[in-house]
Amino acid sequence: MPTDDTDTVPGQLAFDVEAPRAVVDTPLPLVEPIDRATAHKQRLIGVVRRYADRSPRSQQTTLGASEIGTPCDRQLALKAVGAPTSTLPRDKWAAAVGTAVHAYLEKAFLADNARAEAEQDWDGGGWLTERAVDVGAGIGGTADLYEDRTVTDHKIVGDDTLAKVRACTCRPDDDACPHISTTYKVQAQLYGRGFVLAGWPVEQVAIAFWPRGNGAVLSKLHVWMDDYRPDVADRAIDRWQSILAAVLELDVEHHLDRAGLFATADAPCAWCPYFGPDRTGGSCTGHRPT
Repeated sequence: MPTDDTDTVPGQLAFDVEAPRAVVDTPLPLVEPIDRATAHKQRLIGVVRRYADRSPRSQQTTLGASEIGTPCDRQLALKAVGAPTSTLPRDKWAAAVGTAVHAYLEKAFLADNARAEAEQDWDGGGWLTERAVDVGAGIGGTADLYEDRTVTDHKIVGDDTLAKVRACTCRPDDDACPHISTTYKVQAQLYGRGFVLAGWPVEQVAIAFWPRGNGAVLSKLHVWMDDYRPDVADRAIDRWQSILAAVLELDVEHHLDRAGLFATADAPCAWCPYFGPDRTGGSCTGHRPT
């Protein structure tokens, strides 16, 4: 039973040692369902993360058309020597959603081919989807869509990116445009080059920005389009070959610190696989404006 003459902390009870049942019989708080739900949540997340880590994109070690347009020379130099990537935890849910939507879009355009053929609305062309292309200099990639002399690359984007590209008023050939990623534009032109090298006529390249953010509806799709400009693809490949020559001359593979001699750019470092501040295992501490 509680005693009156025992010193206690205010708000607490003191019990006789002869009456332990007052403690034993106290009901435990009902927290088990919450703990079970949290544990189940972590298991679900773990499965998705492990699958994402084993995806072809995550396992890719060779330079692809989707990377060569980065404005950061150092990133390309580190890629060339297979430098260690950062151990920073990165959430890959956006990439997983993008992969899933790409797969859905491929089915949609293939289904449209079947519809056109069944309805005799067919000229022998149709949509070509997920076509592997070789753009030269040992660089390859997978082009999302080709039809009627136009190469289209799908981008599945959040609200911020969609608002940024929709605000663009620049000419398509304005290479200094701050609204459309240079990496994206170079990638589209490289895919155009890949189709041309394979014997397909190309006149336009396009980037389809599909929404995945709040209030995502198909009517918010934004399309950027430019003429196919082989000079853009040529410059990108020439730049890559110049960086590769410098990497070999400096023997960056065996002197990784020399990668610091290559210029960085004001790009989203947090998405770079080599960005690793505070000794997190990466090979670059990020862009430092001069």
